[in-house]
Amino acid sequence: MNVKLQTIKYVLLDAFAAALAWFSLFTYRKLYIEYAPIEFNPMFS
Repeated sequence: MNVKLQTIKYVLLDAFAAALAWFSLFTYRKLYIEYAPIEFNPMFS
């Protein structure tokens, strides 16, 4: 396969995996540690 295509796929999938991990840990923290409802505001606090 083309090296450039492989690099693009790697970068996109890496970004997707990072976003998925962030969302999962954010949800876990809100639900099980802070016992707070999930509210997405501009500060994501």
